[in-house]
Amino acid sequence: MPRCCPVRHTPGVLTETTADTIFSLTMATEAPELLGKAAYTPFDELSQRADIIAVVLPLSSEARGLIGARELGLMKPGATFVNGARGAIVQEPALLQAIASGRLRAAGLDVFATEPLPLDSPLRTHPKVTALPHIGSATFETRYAMAVLSTSNLLQALAGGRPAATIDFGVLNQLAR
Repeated sequence: MPRCCPVRHTPGVLTETTADTIFSLTMATEAPELLGKAAYTPFDELSQRADIIAVVLPLSSEARGLIGARELGLMKPGATFVNGARGAIVQEPALLQAIASGRLRAAGLDVFATEPLPLDSPLRTHPKVTALPHIGSATFETRYAMAVLSTSNLLQALAGGRPAATIDFGVLNQLAR
């Protein structure tokens, strides 16, 4: 059964890395007996049933602080929380509390509300937190594509043209609402 997941990042660069991550997570949970039985599940219900919750969404005004004490408290006891999206989506004090209380087994974080992560942050030393320094895009292919895209944009701008990957502030403002 074909699967699809919308992703929005730098055109043709981080999109591929994010899609690979989502595909890997999908394949890791693939079970032939479940094919054709997928159904929409409201977030609250999904949180209570899932062993792993992985956040992969863009930061917007609606997403800022979306995951807090209430949402983490709904998660299945012993679940694992993963954030590879944007740090500001998660209320970090609530995440630390959920881990300290034993509600969550562990957390894997590639992004933080403040980056670089402050040296005194308990997320750096907590034994149940695996913290990465925002390296989700650190593959040779992605970094090469980023370099090609930036060079191409620079050359287009120097030639008096409009770079292919520019920020459309009108669209950006709409997404942030």
